[in-house]
Formats: sequence, structure tokens, C-alpha cells
Amino acid sequence: MNKTKKKKKKKKKKKPRRGKKNKKKQKKNQTLSSVLYPDDRTYEGKELRLKQQHFFVSATIQDVVRRYREAHPETWDVFADKVRRKGG
Repeated sequence: MNKTKKKKKKKKKKKPRRGKKNKKKQKKNQTLSSVLYPDDRTYEGKELRLKQQHFFVSATIQDVVRRYREAHPETWDVFADKVRRKGG
């Protein structure tokens, strides 16, 4: 009796790619990071950082006002009490 047994192939773990695509992705991430987190040692970097901070503060204030107006459309009497900073 000549029986042949089928060998099961083990699945190999995939190794991370280290080719051109990965390098392009790293370059893209570096570019994105340099825009989101500018080097503020230069005047241009400081200016960009200030613009970003202004944008986020403005967006936050607009959101607070919008939410208050939706919850209290008739009056602004308690606005200061509702938005007062807590714990500090």
C-alpha cells in the first residue's frame, strides 16, 4: 500500500512592505505633518501657528454660540453662566 499524505502548508505572516509605495506614504505623512505642525522657530512658522490657533478658537466660540442659541432661542440672560469656565 502506497499512500501519499498531503502536507498542509503553513501560512506565512506578511512582512511590511518596504518599497516605493511605503516611501511615498512616508513623504506624504511628513508633508502633512509639516503643514499641521509647523516649525515655529521661523517667522513663517510662528505666523502659521497663530493662524491655526485663531481658526480653532474661532470655530470653538462659534460652536458654543450655536449650541446656546439652539437651546435658548429667546434669551441671552444665562449665556455667561452656561459658558463660564469651570474649575479655574
